[in-house]
Amino acid sequence: MDKHHVFGLEIIHRLVEVIEEWASKFGLDSLKVDSEVSPQTLLEMCDRITRKADEWPDEKLFLRIGYVQGVMVALNICGMDKIKNIAQDARNGRKDYVDLLDHNDPESPFQIELGGSD
Repeated sequence: MDKHHVFGLEIIHRLVEVIEEWASKFGLDSLKVDSEVSPQTLLEMCDRITRKADEWPDEKLFLRIGYVQGVMVALNICGMDKIKNIAQDARNGRKDYVDLLDHNDPESPFQIELGGSD
């Protein structure tokens, strides 16, 4: 499993904790919403993401994570500050984490591999 998938799974683990904490207070069925965006569906999606992450490309993994995060904010399960904190906590202390905005910093050793032949 590559470092991006590990990072994504750390985020998913924390999202599940937030959803379960919310559900313990309000109940999984307390919202009158379409099934595609119900808290139960979000938990099922998180479970599927966890099981399938090794098989999926980064784009698919993080698209699904973004969907879960967006629905959580839309349903007021948590706010954007919580989502940001989850991502920051997941990457804190990771020596292999590279901030994708580092390419804007001329002092950063950020490098990108474009491929091709030498």
